Amino acid sequence: AGIMSDDSTDDNWKLGGLIYYNKADSAVFAQKRIGAGVTINLATAAGKLIVLALMVLIILPLILLI
Repeated sequence: AGIMSDDSTDDNWKLGGLIYYNKADSAVFAQKRIGAGVTINLATAAGKLIVLALMVLIILPLILLI
């Protein structure tokens, strides 16, 4: 499947289309269902790593300010 997926199956989109989770799709990114842009496939290891890294980059500075 590569880096980018073009899946628009409703079963793979969670929380009203905000989250893409498809274990059968090895692509890390998927085209958004509505509008322009991409979203992360949270079923892949790389997708989980990207989200974890983003969370650390957001939360760690807040913790260091305390």
